Amino acid sequence: FRELLETRYGNIEALESFTITTVEEGGPGDSMADKLRSAFGKIKKLVETDMQELENLANNDALTEIANRRALDVFLKEIISKWRTCDANLSLALFDIDHFKKFNDTHGHRIGDQVLRMVAKQIASLVSPLEADGNAVITARYGGEEFAVAIYGPGTRKLPRLADAIRHAISEFNVLIRNAEGEDLENGLKITG
Repeated sequence: FRELLETRYGNIEALESFTITTVEEGGPGDSMADKLRSAFGKIKKLVETDMQELENLANNDALTEIANRRALDVFLKEIISKWRTCDANLSLALFDIDHFKKFNDTHGHRIGDQVLRMVAKQIASLVSPLEADGNAVITARYGGEEFAVAIYGPGTRKLPRLADAIRHAISEFNVLIRNAEGEDLENGLKITG
């Protein structure tokens, strides 16, 4: 963020310098205005891109690359507001990995992080078809080893079967631990939720 900020300060200083030079050089008013409009437009696009990146950072869990708790809270607040005025369904499912602290303590946080990424990927892949059916859907990391799925729309009736499919997919996943040389250290580790 600091690097980005320093870059933008440099962009703004360059814009200031360009503006002063353009005004000092004079010339026809329309030409000067076009040059300045173009220069300010470039900075505006950079700032818009930066704001989008910052919003993504604020709403996505860096480890699992799905929505974070903040994004889930915003989603639920907006959807509950709609739900109160419309005739549509809203469902929420929470998932927790069983005994995850013990798993982390036994196998290490690096392996635990890989498991969290795998669980997030499994949940997101199973939930994504609901988005195509006109539902508002979010898959989020709720807490440490807790995940949430919220659905607003006609697909809410599918959530019980979906939750069971998620639980089953996760329990079927084979956690494999290898050393740096690629040799299996442990195979057949299972997690449940």
